Amino acid sequence: IVQFVRQLPPERRPIVRAGLATAFGCTIEGDISEARVLELVAAGQDLNGRFHVRPGMLDEDGHDLEPVEAAILARHTELVRLLLRSGATQPGAERGACLARARLPEVLSDFGVQTADPPGDIVDLSTAIRNCMPVK
Repeated sequence: IVQFVRQLPPERRPIVRAGLATAFGCTIEGDISEARVLELVAAGQDLNGRFHVRPGMLDEDGHDLEPVEAAILARHTELVRLLLRSGATQPGAERGACLARARLPEVLSDFGVQTADPPGDIVDLSTAIRNCMPVK
């Protein structure tokens, strides 16, 4: 997502209200130093809140995501682990494992999922969202 957005001309880039001033914004923006995330945690950022991602950012629908979910969808392994070490709770067991299995299998063990099966192919965002986060 981040690479795609950065390749767009500035006038076509989506506006992320969270920006780099929030832990959630860091998960969407990517390429954020561990020190910056830790600064936000120390400043009291909510690592477990749900933040709205407007339609068109991930897929055609809007979604309410926790920072860990956004980091999984954006495939930021170290950011997922940093958020968890810093006090973020894991998304619901089924949802978190589904997202990790679909987009970032290397963090499955961080969610307590032990599997002897080799990871499958990484699926695109729309498929992961459709399969793991069905619209209600």
